Amino acid sequence: MRNEKKYWIKRLTIFFLLALISSYLISVKIISDQKEIVLERNRLEMLRLTEIVGGEISNFLQQTENILVGIGKFFDEEDYQNPYQCSKILEEFFQEINNHAAYLNIGILNPEGKIICSAIPFQEPIFASDRYYFIKALENKEMALGLFQIGRIINQPSLNIAYPLLDKESNVKGVIFIALNLKYFKNLIPLSPFLQDTEIVITDRNNTILFYYPSELYEKYLGKTYQLEKKKLSSLENQSTFEGIGLNNKDSVFASTQIPKNPESGYLKIFIGLSKEKILEKVNQRAVKNLILYISLFSLAFTFAWIISKVIAEKTSTSV
Repeated sequence: MRNEKKYWIKRLTIFFLLALISSYLISVKIISDQKEIVLERNRLEMLRLTEIVGGEISNFLQQTENILVGIGKFFDEEDYQNPYQCSKILEEFFQEINNHAAYLNIGILNPEGKIICSAIPFQEPIFASDRYYFIKALENKEMALGLFQIGRIINQPSLNIAYPLLDKESNVKGVIFIALNLKYFKNLIPLSPFLQDTEIVITDRNNTILFYYPSELYEKYLGKTYQLEKKKLSSLENQSTFEGIGLNNKDSVFASTQIPKNPESGYLKIFIGLSKEKILEKVNQRAVKNLILYISLFSLAFTFAWIISKVIAEKTSTSV
């Protein structure tokens, strides 16, 4: 009877075990598919968010361009010949437009790159002919975005935006620039619950970090080169999604976009990343629950196998 009982316990245990393993493998495949679905859904959501953030920054850049064009139209040739009067006018404009501390300075350069006047006072002759924003505004005769810099007048990190001042024959008679306060980027990021756990990076065309979120790490990464080893890259026009290790040292899913769309006169890049751990948090919790469930079911199945085999063994012994 004892040998027969062991035989039935072994047989029924194998049967239940195979059934549980099969269902567990199916569950693992379902969870794996769910992870891919969740990751893809989050990629699309982050692409949408980069579009939103990019749209806010694009609108701000357009407003800034309008300011530069408006101020530029106010000046004529004579205003350039009087640096004191020119600076006084710029100072008044600067106070009028800078209610939200978006800007750090406004100035005008002559075609040789010498700063003629500035809203912020300066002493010695200062040249900016080597600055990217000046070169591109002069070259393309349109608004130009600069690179990360420490301003030579304000001595602060900034991003300069420039616009050429043209005469009636479309010759460049000067370049007006405005220095963007990099901290102001924070005001251009929409408040969204989804963004609370994200890493947001804005860089210039050279991948130098202009802004980093979470804000408490802004000073740490400001001016550093942003380098990402991209995996599973998928690109569409000026947008892309990929996976990589963020500055927070987390394996993350990223979406990126470039603004403006036309890069001829400089551009910015926006990266939004969310850790895969955070994305898959609920799916992983479900996987752990499933594992606990299958362990419980296996223990229960083994108990049933033992009880059923005992009953079968007793009935077999009685019939004999």
